[in-house]
Amino acid sequence: MLSPKELTEILKAGGMKITPQRLEVYRAFTGPEEHPTATEIYERVKEQMPTLSFATIYQALGFFCRMELIQTVDVGDGIMRYDVDPRPHPHFRCEKCGKVFNLELDYHQQLDQETAEKTGFIIHSHQTYFLGICKDCQEK
Repeated sequence: MLSPKELTEILKAGGMKITPQRLEVYRAFTGPEEHPTATEIYERVKEQMPTLSFATIYQALGFFCRMELIQTVDVGDGIMRYDVDPRPHPHFRCEKCGKVFNLELDYHQQLDQETAEKTGFIIHSHQTYFLGICKDCQEK
């Protein structure tokens, strides 16, 4: 996760506008181990900026995705989440508690290449997620 200073420097270097709203949306992420929804981010930011609209939150999240500072995560439950760790990596979703975890496993770029060769498609990346029961739920 970037510090506010690092984020500001990246935005400046890219010629992007640095707004208090964008900075607050990014600050709403508490760390790479969480995967909040746009609504959860909105609830956090609303505490600091009560007049900010949900549309502004959504636009800021889209902006950060396009800048490749965050990524969207789909783990098959119909809920779009955001991940402040933009590097390609797989995720795990617990089928009992619903929590989403980052998995420190290698990204298999050869799968992108193999798929492109077999289909003729241009593959930019893929997302992998695993389903099961997390350790905490197993112990309960």
